[in-house]
Amino acid sequence: TATSLTITGASALSSGAPQDIVSSYKDNSTYLTTFNITTDVPVTFKKLHIQGGYAVDSSNPNGGGIKIASGADVTLDEYTLVHDNYAICGAGIFNEGKLTVKTNTKIYGNTRDKTGGSLTPGGGGIYNYGANAKVYIEGGEIYSNSAANNSANGGGIYNNSGSVFIYGATNLGAQD
Repeated sequence: TATSLTITGASALSSGAPQDIVSSYKDNSTYLTTFNITTDVPVTFKKLHIQGGYAVDSSNPNGGGIKIASGADVTLDEYTLVHDNYAICGAGIFNEGKLTVKTNTKIYGNTRDKTGGSLTPGGGGIYNYGANAKVYIEGGEIYSNSAANNSANGGGIYNNSGSVFIYGATNLGAQD
């Protein structure tokens, strides 16, 4: 039985920024989350672009880039970039478990889009949902995310009954 899982891009640019891209495919009728984490084994992402998630269907409205189930534990570390994802709730990340954002991680350019689903729409960057949901931001940057469509909440982070803790040198830039 595994005690942890680390998903690391194979290479990085000299600046440390990742070259490896993980993207979901969207055709005219398929809407996908790029990563759906449901395991109770801690998962760490390193040196990856996570992009292209499109969770805007009423049957799959949450988590365009990453969807974290209750009981799951996900860490974004070492130049992981979550960007250009779309969802009704949590375009970049939808969290019902535990999410840790480390230094040199960027969550940007994600767009909360359309309407539907049973939750209050919001969370361009991160949507944190549920009494046991926790987000620990220990550095990195969250900027240029949007929840502006259809009067939604939380361009950068929308906290719906969970807990969000922000430590250290974190850049929470302009959001829409």
